[in-house]
Amino acid sequence: MSILDKYNLDEEDYTYTAEEESLLPSIGTKKTEYSPVVRGTISSTGSLLGRALISTGETFENSLEAIGLNDPKVDTVSALRNIDYFKPDIDEKLNRGFLQKTKLGSVPSAFESAGPSLAVAGAGFAIGSALGGGINPLTGTIGAVVASLGIMGTSAYQQTLESELARGTAPDLAKIKALEVGAIEGGGEGLSSAIGLGPLGKIFGKSAIQTARQILKTPVKDIAKGVALTYGKEQLTEFGQSIGETLVLNQGVLPEEKLSVVEQALSTVIPTAFMTMGFSAGTTIYNEKQKSNILSALENKEDKKQRTLAASIVYKGIEQEDPEVEDLCR
Repeated sequence: MSILDKYNLDEEDYTYTAEEESLLPSIGTKKTEYSPVVRGTISSTGSLLGRALISTGETFENSLEAIGLNDPKVDTVSALRNIDYFKPDIDEKLNRGFLQKTKLGSVPSAFESAGPSLAVAGAGFAIGSALGGGINPLTGTIGAVVASLGIMGTSAYQQTLESELARGTAPDLAKIKALEVGAIEGGGEGLSSAIGLGPLGKIFGKSAIQTARQILKTPVKDIAKGVALTYGKEQLTEFGQSIGETLVLNQGVLPEEKLSVVEQALSTVIPTAFMTMGFSAGTTIYNEKQKSNILSALENKEDKKQRTLAASIVYKGIEQEDPEVEDLCR
């Protein structure tokens, strides 16, 4: 069943080209006169979300295989690939529209890259927080860094090893290259998680001041500035990671088969932007939750202890932000 059939959408009088017609059996979406409104919000979205889920599944399965814990009987990735809703959009197949590949990467590659990174970091954050006694951004961030380093690193190791052996690289060299790529990938992803979730660690370390600052002024400009700063750091990390991995993969390769260091680095721009937005969304939601908790405590007339604690947090924040205003509050 195609997406159009699933949502009872008509194809109207659209005539497929011969090239499009040949692709229909392998895609999960079809061209429609409602494009790009319907296809962009329903069809392409399903395809992109599927790309993220499939890539995440591959990451975990490769990691389990690298450490010898995989079960050959369980193939989640193949199951996901068979879901019609998750199959590639026709524009992705034909490399056109907003799904086309560019020198800075592509939207599909962004989901393919950011999906596993955010999923692994999120799982690590949850486990780290639980070990820290609840919602603990400090231990959660540590957990995210460790998970990213371990899972993304072992996955890259396994993928590189299989790829190098398939292309005829000597086993010893293949293992060395796989280890180097795994170390770079794991280290880079761990650093990315630290950068992306870093604001939460700072909030936890100075919860009174940071939360009070949010109550005293709406940080719209601060949020935008923070996102831009985070993106800059993330992009530098991705550039370094890409350059390092490309140099490793080019070892022992014929000149005409070597990857372009510049092209590989530039292709990370769009995926990094998506990943930054994912991290920023998470930290912003947490910030707003902190703000809501303090305001609720201030309005809670039944629990004087909580109101006093909340008032104390705001007072400390005022004292830190502006001593002159703090004197007026005495």
